[in-house]
Parts: sequence; structure tokens; C-alpha cells
Amino acid sequence: MSSAKRYNPDIQQLSGKVRGIGLYLLPIPLALATVIALWKGSPGGVIANLAGFALFSLAAIMARRGLRLENEYRQRKIARAPGTPWKFIAAMTLGIATAVTAWLGTHYGLLISILFGLGALGGFYLLYGFDPRQDKTGKISLGVTSEEVIEMLEKAEKKLAALEATGKQITEPAYSASVQRIVADVRKIINSIEEDPSDLPRTRKFFNTYLDGILRVTDRYVRVQHAEPDAELIKGFTTLLHDFEQTVQAHQSELLENDRFDLDVQIKVLDTQLNKESIS
Repeated sequence: MSSAKRYNPDIQQLSGKVRGIGLYLLPIPLALATVIALWKGSPGGVIANLAGFALFSLAAIMARRGLRLENEYRQRKIARAPGTPWKFIAAMTLGIATAVTAWLGTHYGLLISILFGLGALGGFYLLYGFDPRQDKTGKISLGVTSEEVIEMLEKAEKKLAALEATGKQITEPAYSASVQRIVADVRKIINSIEEDPSDLPRTRKFFNTYLDGILRVTDRYVRVQHAEPDAELIKGFTTLLHDFEQTVQAHQSELLENDRFDLDVQIKVLDTQLNKESIS
């Protein structure tokens, strides 16, 4: 029987979220050392240990940020490399923290302390590596640049995150569930574009109009839902929500079938409904 383990994306995602948590344990001994130095009346010891504690804590915070961004980068087929090399900066900070603690806190010689710092930096690299520095372009086709794909996906993800957050503020369970279904379907479209970036031209207008429209609708509803909105507003919101959901599902199906079609009519209909119901 094979001993190979089946790939589990949920486990991989969880692993990406918990990596680096152990770095928060490193400053704990320095906190205790600071208390001891304070009890002994050693100002130099207090300052040295506090400095080490602050640097170790800062390194842990930056490392976790870098690992989170790297995890998001690894999960996507098309993605921009992290702009700030947080993991590298964290490794340097960890090395400095180790050297400072060894030199001022435990009174090792300067050269030995520097070697300790270099060892900490190297250990960080072996455990976590450094930051990705190249954009992931996936299977970019002719007529579509990697910059265009990455930019559109980033904008779509931001709008989708805003829509998801707004949907959770809706108190009506049926409406909230509808918004979450829309979020899930739009995410499938994003995944389809990552698989086949040639879908970008016919999806760009859909994203720009569709996501902006549904965001306006849900935001307006959230702002008035506690003020007993009138029946016409409720009716308009219900209709638009249903139409949005149907439209995104239709677009998703068309992408899966790879059958090119024009979405202009559907988008214009949605725009007309937004203006007609006075929710835009």
C-alpha cells in the first residue's frame, strides 16, 4: 500500500496561518530577565533585556505578516509578489536582536555575539526562507498582459472582500445568504480567470459593473435596514439581489463552457434596474 498522503488544501491553508507563531515565544525569557534585572537594581540589564524583547517581538510580528502574504501568494495561480520583503526584514531584525541580547544581555564578546546573530538569521532562512520576489503570471495568453490580469484580480478581490463584509452586516438571513452565495460564485469566476486568463477581456466589464453595482445595493440596504425601509425599497432590493445572483451564475457557466458571448445586454439591464429602483 502506498504511503503517499493526499493533498488537503484546508490543511495547507491552516499550516500557512499558524507558521511562525513559535517566534512569539522567543522574547518570553527576556521578559523574565527584565524583571530579575529590575529586582537586582541593574539599569543596564533592564535596558538591554527590554531592547532585546522589543526587537524579538518586532521580528515575530513582521515574520507573521510576511508568512501570511506568502501564503496568499502561494494559494493563487496568478499573483503579484509581496511588495515589501517582510520575511527578510524579520530575519535581519531577529539576527540583530540575538546579537544585541548576547552582547549586552549575557555579556558575550562582540565577535561571538555577531556570530550568534548570523546564526539566528541563517536559522530563520532554513525554517521559513525569504520572500517570493517574482510575480506569478500563470498561463498568460496573447493579447493579455500579466499586469492587466494581476491588476484586475487584485481589484476584484478587494471588491469581493468588501461585499462579503457588507453582506455579513445584513440582518435578514435570506438576503445575507444570497450575498454569500454571490461571493462564492464570483470567487469561482476569479479562479476560472486564473486558469484561463484569455477570459479577462469579456470579464473585465462584467466585474467593473457587476461588483460595483452589487456593492452599492448592499451598502445602501445596510444603511437603511434598521430604519424600517419601505416596501418599494425591499421589493427593489429583492429583485436586484435575485437578478445579480442569476447573472453571475450564468456568466460562470458560460466561462466553464468556454463559449464566447457578449454580456453588454445583461450589464445594461442591471444598470437600468439600479437606476430605476433608486438604489445606486
